[in-house]
Amino acid sequence: KRGVFVKSRYGAEGKGITRIRSGSWKTNFDVKRHRPANHKNGEIWPFVDVTGDRAFLRDLLSRDVIVEREILTEKKPGIGKYDVRVHVVGGKVVHLFVRYAGAEDVVTNWSQGGNVNHVPAGILSPAQIASAIAASEAAAKALDSRFVGIDCMFDKEDPDRAIVVEAQCMCDFPKPEVCNLGEVLIRHILSR
Repeated sequence: KRGVFVKSRYGAEGKGITRIRSGSWKTNFDVKRHRPANHKNGEIWPFVDVTGDRAFLRDLLSRDVIVEREILTEKKPGIGKYDVRVHVVGGKVVHLFVRYAGAEDVVTNWSQGGNVNHVPAGILSPAQIASAIAASEAAAKALDSRFVGIDCMFDKEDPDRAIVVEAQCMCDFPKPEVCNLGEVLIRHILSR
């Protein structure tokens, strides 16, 4: 069943996330006395069950958070849930890749144990790739950003339409042999 995500507004790397579904509440905060707390930086933040802990939820919602409707992705062979990170430089997509995790995992972030595939044509349909590119370029334009990482998802009810879920101003760089994003950024800056 579809639930909601409660995310720390200033979170990164899949940290500070709580998913609430009917009968199942999971968070990767370190829960201390019914209050969300941060783990040490650099660690994987494991998800724990906080189902029914209303004191935790009250405290969480009193903080600077974002509440999002859960997007349920269609099933893909060998993949549970997935999303797409799209790098946009100068208004144009220069690279995109798929992040994925198991069906029961809450997040897809590589830093939290997810997987990455830099060959999206092996996972996404041509329509999904085209939609992710169009949505990401439109989001970068709306944000007036020359460099941004856009996260897109595809809901199983409309699997060919990319939904922008986040924009990252400090996003990961792929290995240079995959996409030399540093070089792309320098060339863009020098061309202005």
